[in-house]
Amino acid sequence: MNATTETPAPEHQPGLIPPSIKERGVTHVIAGNMGARARSLFQEALVEVLTGAPLGSTAVPFRQYTDGMLVTTANTCAH
Repeated sequence: MNATTETPAPEHQPGLIPPSIKERGVTHVIAGNMGARARSLFQEALVEVLTGAPLGSTAVPFRQYTDGMLVTTANTCAH
């Protein structure tokens, strides 16, 4: 993992985003919270999911992850 890219998300439909980002070569997703179904869909697409990341700029958690310093909290999404 060596770069971040912001691209428009595809239309929000269940199950559409994980394969779409996998096709772009994404191997990891860092998120604040994520529901169990979404997490499962990413895992099926072989995309590693890290939840509980701090909110704010995407650059900060990315840099923390690559430096081995990312501290996550509990995933509080219950849907």
